[in-house]
Amino acid sequence: IIKIDAEGADLLVLKGGKHFLRRHAPYLIVEVFGLTWEKDKKRDKHILSYLSRLGYNAYEFVPGGLKRIQKNSQSPQVINLLFAKDNRQLKQMNLLQI
Repeated sequence: IIKIDAEGADLLVLKGGKHFLRRHAPYLIVEVFGLTWEKDKKRDKHILSYLSRLGYNAYEFVPGGLKRIQKNSQSPQVINLLFAKDNRQLKQMNLLQI
């Protein structure tokens, strides 16, 4: 698991590690502000969209586990999200909530 909290430079960190993310597919915990799938006005691409293109799914921490973030979800708050390409281990540990 890699935790990224780069105070606004998170997307730059992810872009810099693109080859590592593609090759090793680690779980990621990233702080996301203003949860949205739309293009960020200040950056080329938003964290959610960028990681989605790399094959990652986004999960929100909820009581008792994790809930997958849907593309139409929006929230103005700062939120730590878990990103995973492969959710088999999450299912085996019964962490996924419907």
